[in-house]
Amino acid sequence: MRAVIGLLVLSIFVCGCSQRDGLPRLQPLARGFAEAWQPLPRDFNLDIRAERDGDDLIMHCILRNISAKVLEVDASTLPWNNADWFSAIAVAADGRVVAQNKEPPPLLSRISAPPEAMAIPSGDSREAMFDLKVVPLTTLPRNEDLLLVWSYQELKHWDSDQKYVLSGMTLLNARSQKPPVEPKALPSSSVNATSSGRN
Repeated sequence: MRAVIGLLVLSIFVCGCSQRDGLPRLQPLARGFAEAWQPLPRDFNLDIRAERDGDDLIMHCILRNISAKVLEVDASTLPWNNADWFSAIAVAADGRVVAQNKEPPPLLSRISAPPEAMAIPSGDSREAMFDLKVVPLTTLPRNEDLLLVWSYQELKHWDSDQKYVLSGMTLLNARSQKPPVEPKALPSSSVNATSSGRN
């Protein structure tokens, strides 16, 4: 993963710094990497999109079976049930690593769901969400667009020790810096006319 991250950071520095209309071109870069980056033949594809909920970033996950057969997994190891097991770094358009994994909580302090078999037919998907705050990242700046490069290696095949490696990138758009627009007050004559018209 370190070699891939190094290549990614170099690519962001070379390509992501070019600007068009003053905005970093992270979105096309993220899309290009997502389409081209296939590190291993995989049975599953995990797509994660960031959605804003007030000041929180909610990660919308779609896990799709891209194999030609039904796959049985241990549902307790699904990524959204164990977001604190993600490895992740956040990279800015100029190649800076601005946030990275910190130590996850000790295993003894975790409360996990009991193991349960889940069959996912070929072509089918399962989806859920989790709050990005659950991922053990150092402080994440929100005043610039970032690429979150992540890896999850804990999804287990049901009733075996086999694990699936899931990895990818998610674009985190900067929080809007625009101040809220104050509503304009109506002239006093209009207000008086409206209220007097209802009496």
